[in-house]
Amino acid sequence: MPMTIDNKNKDEFYIGYFPKAPRAVAGALKWFVGIGLTVFIILALLIVSEQNEFADSTFELGTSTQIEGIYVSKPVPMLRRSIGFSQKQEEQFQNILLIGFGKSGAEKTIMEMKAKHGKELEGARVVFEGTLIYYDGKTLLELTKGVKSLISVAGPGPVVNRKWKALGTVSLRGEIVDPKCYFGVMKPGEGKVHRSCAIRCLSGGIPPVFKVVRVDGQREYYLLEGLSGRDLLDRVGQWIRVEGEAEELEDWKRLKIAGTSDIKKLTFRLSPDAMHRCSQAFVYK
Repeated sequence: MPMTIDNKNKDEFYIGYFPKAPRAVAGALKWFVGIGLTVFIILALLIVSEQNEFADSTFELGTSTQIEGIYVSKPVPMLRRSIGFSQKQEEQFQNILLIGFGKSGAEKTIMEMKAKHGKELEGARVVFEGTLIYYDGKTLLELTKGVKSLISVAGPGPVVNRKWKALGTVSLRGEIVDPKCYFGVMKPGEGKVHRSCAIRCLSGGIPPVFKVVRVDGQREYYLLEGLSGRDLLDRVGQWIRVEGEAEELEDWKRLKIAGTSDIKKLTFRLSPDAMHRCSQAFVYK
């Protein structure tokens, strides 16, 4: 039986070494490539937006600095120092968060200082020597030399009644970080890639800090009160929602939580930080 040829469809038959593809084949291929390229670009933007940026945080490794101020232990060990006056002639203060050497808090070192010098440090004017850590308006001081980090101590001055300003009950979304790594030692010092390190830091007594990123990209930091870092290890490096009473004192805020029931793990979605970075990718300056 003789072979017949369909003249209507013969032009759609394409062999790879032909110089030009038939119109239907070329059109389908263009649609496929266009859709694939669009999906690839969207996925690439989402992946890039979720990556941690390199922060301009600083850890002055190998450089010792002496700082004078008033030692306070609540809510966490800090060195309170005057930094001048506002336009309303109100005295402004900086509260430097104290931490121990390595992955440890400052409490043990402070207790050893008290035992060695036989003096109460609470409210006393002291000079500490250590390694500075600073980023995003917050400053920490690592008591690198342990007990020897206390250079001098004067008797307690007049009692200063510091009152926290109530901000009301809030529900905030963010991430629990260990401040030593986040504010200077590690880049990045947040997210799942840093979770195991943060767990060790918080287990060692470094106070937990709750980082909140607003939709405009501005960051806020809250000291967590009510639970220790050891109670929060299963929530580190995750995007969570925390409910509690917020307060503000000078250059720090704190969030008082009653228990782990006030902390909810959120399902995966872009965090405000990632959404802000993603939106900035489309802004041409």
